[in-house]
Parts: sequence; C-alpha cells; structure tokens
Amino acid sequence: MSVARGWYAALLGGLVPVLVGGFLASALADRLAFAGWALAAAAAYAAVLRRAWAAPWPRAVRVAAPLALLALAVVAFGALAARYGEDLALGFAAMRPLGGG
Repeated sequence: MSVARGWYAALLGGLVPVLVGGFLASALADRLAFAGWALAAAAAYAAVLRRAWAAPWPRAVRVAAPLALLALAVVAFGALAARYGEDLALGFAAMRPLGGG
C-alpha cells in the first residue's frame, strides 16, 4: 500500500464512524451537542493523525496516538449520551416501526 493510500485509509477509517455516529445521534436526540462533538473529534483526529504521519516516531507511537484520541472521543460521547440519554431514547423510540415489539 502506498503512503497516500495508507493516509487516506487511516483518515477515512477514523473520520467516517465519528462523523456518522455524531450526526446520527444529533438527529435522534435533536441536540447539536452531538454534532459539535463529532466535528471536534474529527478535527482533532485529523490533526493528530497528520502529526503522527509526519513525525519520526516509532510505528507503535504513530498508531497509538490517533487511537488514544479516538478512545478519549468515545469517553466524551459516553458523557454526552449519559447527559442526553432520555432524548436519545425518545429518538430511537420514534424511529421504531409501528407494530414492532
């Protein structure tokens, strides 16, 4: 895999789940906090990933730095989900098909 392909694969592999999850949660809970979380986490991930690819760090550190940031982003998402849990539950309930269990 070329360097450019590896960069774009790592970038998309981190950005797509964060952005989709944040925007979906924002739509379900009707709260902009989730969309803001997604944008902040995506921007931070892209910055850390760029720094990791450009730095002469060992491979383990270059892989661990963006993954550690994603782990912190998941913790922050959990805090938001705990704060707006009732709104998320109502959003999920509204998307359930009628007549479903």
